[in-house]
Amino acid sequence: MIQAIIFDLGGVLYDIDYQRTIKAFGRLGLSEPDRHFSQMRQSQVFDLYEVGKISSHNFIKEIESMLPNQVSYQEIEAAWNDILIGISQETIDFLNKIKPQIPTFLLSNTNALHIDSVNERLIRDFGVESLHPFFKKVYFSYEVGLRKPDKAVFQKVLNDQNLKPESTLFIDDSPQHIASANELGFQTYLFKPKVDNLKLIVDGVLKAN
Repeated sequence: MIQAIIFDLGGVLYDIDYQRTIKAFGRLGLSEPDRHFSQMRQSQVFDLYEVGKISSHNFIKEIESMLPNQVSYQEIEAAWNDILIGISQETIDFLNKIKPQIPTFLLSNTNALHIDSVNERLIRDFGVESLHPFFKKVYFSYEVGLRKPDKAVFQKVLNDQNLKPESTLFIDDSPQHIASANELGFQTYLFKPKVDNLKLIVDGVLKAN
């Protein structure tokens, strides 16, 4: 029996493309950008930014220091945000539909610049100021100071919400995050963007309940 669902954001609910930012950083002159930033691994500066240990300003300055030529703050920010594609009306409707049926949570490795950009698009496209109304609780790595696949961030959600891992479904598109959740006893689903249908997956869970 599934009693709660924890969703990842990027790649599950929100369309993203790592290659867009990798290519954008490459155009700015960053050497081997895929070595610094990818779905499976990233350089320390990205990790520090995602757990809120450096500010957006200092993060941009760190990226600037890696570049061979002078580039504006705005150009680096645009390259960083290029990963973000958008969220569909179908996904918005889906989240609104399931919220009354089962407790839903959002657990995302993310950062202030990305969330600011996401919120701007939510306001522009849907008249909604943030992702918070769609979930019982939202957990952003840069706010809680922990990021997946660290087991501590999963444990925080369990403790905060009085959840049991064996009755909680975690849906994510990164294998290393799924592996960590599995070790804690979660029920998990490794989501495959552009292949899986999230609505069908969740509808199946709700019918089984």
